[in-house]
This record gives sequence, structure tokens and C-alpha cells, in this order.
Amino acid sequence: MSLFLKTAPTVEPLSLIEVKDHLRLDHDDNTEDAHLDALIAAARQDCEMFQGRAYTDQVLELWLDKFPDKSYIEMPRPPLQSRTVTAGAFVTGREYRIVSVGTTDFTLIGAASNTVGVHFTATGAGSGTGTASDGPFIRYYDTDDTEATFSSDNYFADTKSEPGRIALSYGASWPSTTLRPVNGVCIIFVAGYGNAADVPQYIKNAMLLLIGHWYENREGAAIPSVVPKEIPFGVEALLWKERVF
Repeated sequence: MSLFLKTAPTVEPLSLIEVKDHLRLDHDDNTEDAHLDALIAAARQDCEMFQGRAYTDQVLELWLDKFPDKSYIEMPRPPLQSRTVTAGAFVTGREYRIVSVGTTDFTLIGAASNTVGVHFTATGAGSGTGTASDGPFIRYYDTDDTEATFSSDNYFADTKSEPGRIALSYGASWPSTTLRPVNGVCIIFVAGYGNAADVPQYIKNAMLLLIGHWYENREGAAIPSVVPKEIPFGVEALLWKERVF
């Protein structure tokens, strides 16, 4: 099993203003904004890796050698998302599957046709009343490396479980195609709580503690003769309670 980041988050859990407030910095002083932005992203990544979670929405690829013997696939980096998005809110570069056409011309934003079930990579936010699913999407590859898409009618996203699961619909089964020896299955899915406002406050508090520590301690090594302390205090304690193993 291999996991890759396909599309990075477009927003971070913390804003510059929140970080400046925590560090007691002047809001109007932008001399360190680039450095603070880098610290915010690094703190998110560090905390995500420790917890085994995703915070703000991001698109991931899970690669498997074969389909499982059981009726579901447990997905890493919870929370798993599966949303129906209305035109006007499509994210450029993200894959969708048309659910309803309505008054939307999907061909103007990357779709080959205005047909329910068609997959497309959005080239714009779109307009009108049409809707599309943001996944998960399952693709598989035979011994000739020919790609096929497993119909979403055959499975559903269990977003209530923790971690989330992709489960077979009643009466459905995984494809019987002989797959290539390795990386025969690719699952593209959205993980994360949503936008910054949806991220739990305890995660933001942990990130602020970590950012504060990095801001005050900019060297990678301890100063000689100074006794090292377990800093930042409390970060692991905050994150441990909902860590995913």
C-alpha cells in the first residue's frame, strides 16, 4: 500500500492573523509573513503526520496491489469525505463525476459531455444548478496496464466510521479482472475536515504551540551548556487523544 498527495490543501487551518496574535506580533508588520506562512504549513504537515489525519481538504491517492478479500477498504488519513458539490463551488484541478446536469454546461469546465456519470477535471468553478460528486473514485489496471474505472454504483463511502471505509454496495463485488502484479488499484479520495473553520480547535492550539516553539528556536541544534527541554510542551498531549494507528 502506498499513499500520495495528489492535490495539496488550498487553505491552512490557521491564518496569519491568528498566528501573529499568538506570537504577539504587529498585524501590520509583514516583514516575516513568508516565514510565518512556511511555519503554518510545516506545523500542519507535522501534526497531520503525528495524528495520521488530514486537516483541511486535500486529494490523496491510495495505491493497492489488489482488491481486498473483504467487502470494504479502510481508508487512511481520516476524516474521509464524499460530497455532492453544486456548480459554482468546483475546485479547479480536482476530479468530479456528474450527478445532475441541471442548468450547468459542464463542457465549459472540462467535461467531455453533459452526461450523468461522466468524470471530469474541473477547469473552473462552473455555474448553474448542476451537481457533481468529489469521489472517492476507483481505478484498476490489467496485465496490459489498461486503465478501467470501477462504477460508483458498486460502492459507497462510509464517512461515519473512523477511519472511513469504501464499502461494496449490496450484491456488488470487486472486479474479477487479473491485475498487474503491483499497484493494480488506485483510489482517489478527498480527506480532511473541510475548510479552516471546520478544523477542531484543539488541533489549532497544538499547531500554535509548535509554531511558537519554532519561531523562538530557529536553529536545528541546542545551544551548548543549555539543558534541553521537552518543547513544545503539550503538543503531543493535545494530539494524542485522536491519533489514528
